[in-house]
Formats: sequence, C-alpha cells, structure tokens
Amino acid sequence: MQNSSLPKWFWKLLPFLTGRQSAADFEQWLNTDCAKNHFPDEIYTKLWWVNYRGNQVKNDILQIISNQYGHDEKMLVIREMLDLLANKLDYLKIDSPVWEILPFSTEYQENLYSMILVRSEIEMFIDNENMQKIYHQKTAEFFAKLCDALANDRVLPELPIMGN
Repeated sequence: MQNSSLPKWFWKLLPFLTGRQSAADFEQWLNTDCAKNHFPDEIYTKLWWVNYRGNQVKNDILQIISNQYGHDEKMLVIREMLDLLANKLDYLKIDSPVWEILPFSTEYQENLYSMILVRSEIEMFIDNENMQKIYHQKTAEFFAKLCDALANDRVLPELPIMGN
C-alpha cells in the first residue's frame, strides 16, 4: 500500500463507515485494548463518548474526523471515497480528488478506474439482468475485500476481471 494523506487510524473506521460493521460491533471492538492502540488518545476518547445506540453514529464519527481536519472540501472528498468503497458510486472521474487520498499506486488506481468504467458500461448497455447482477456482486465482493485490506493494513486484493 502507498501512503495516504489520511492517518492510519482513519482506515480502522472503514468497516463501520462503509456499512460493513454495525455500530454495536464497532463499539464492542472499540472497547478492546487492541483498538485503543490504533488511535491517538484524543481521537479514541472522542470515539468512546459517541452514543452508539443513537441514530447519528456515522455522522458523529464523521464530525470527529471533520473536527480533526477542519476542511469542508476534504470532508466532501472523504464522503465520496466512502461511497466508492461502500460500492455506492456508479462512476468516479479519473481526476477526482478521491484518488489523491487513497493509498494506492498509480497502476492500482488506473486498474480500479477501468474496473469502475467497465461496470458502469455493463450496467448501462447490457440488457441482461443476470449478467448485471453477476458484475454487481463481483464489485461488491471486491470492495468488501478492499475495505478489509485498508482497515487491517494488508496487501490490496487483485481487481476482478470484468467484461468476460
């Protein structure tokens, strides 16, 4: 993995922020010694005080991140990146600032961008519902593996071959 403009602790929030982990499971993990070691004391304390039984958990955590950076523009980019990693974005421009905060090599970014383009073309131009479901499932599985790799500082997964 390449370096990112986001701190390492941010990536530990990915499973929850992309909807792959419930608030209750995140809170349970947060109360472990392992979790405490991943965050600066100030951030950990703020995360610890979040009401994980409320309806605004994601917004509360995003507010903690926003307070850390103080940039509305950067938060828009972070939210767009979270949508991409949650497999909720249909398209992302190659010159999007999202690519600048992802810890990917240029080659990995280009291949991911190509995969997103192919998926978009399949969804727009192929009139076969089963094929569309297959490609959607492939990308959903890929993004789940990608988020896991980012959250746990693992090797990035291979991109699925699309269009065959």
